[in-house]
Amino acid sequence: MAILPTVTIVNPDDPKGKLIINESDFDPKVHEMYDPLKAQSAKAKEANAEPAPEPEPVVEVEAPKPAPAKKAAKRPAKKARR
Repeated sequence: MAILPTVTIVNPDDPKGKLIINESDFDPKVHEMYDPLKAQSAKAKEANAEPAPEPEPVVEVEAPKPAPAKKAAKRPAKKARR
């Protein structure tokens, strides 16, 4: 089995990502070689960027207490049949 030479380029759809393509398909006018050190420094810069704002605190709301159960009305006793 022959080995196909490949190169890693910057993903055009996601500049933070990378793609592996055939070396014969590489065109320096179209593609940019992926540099892991450059990508790592870009991630570090992004990590040091302005932090996201603090989320608003969650307010805990107590559920209303259920109303007391109503007692069933007593039925009058049935009269015995003769």
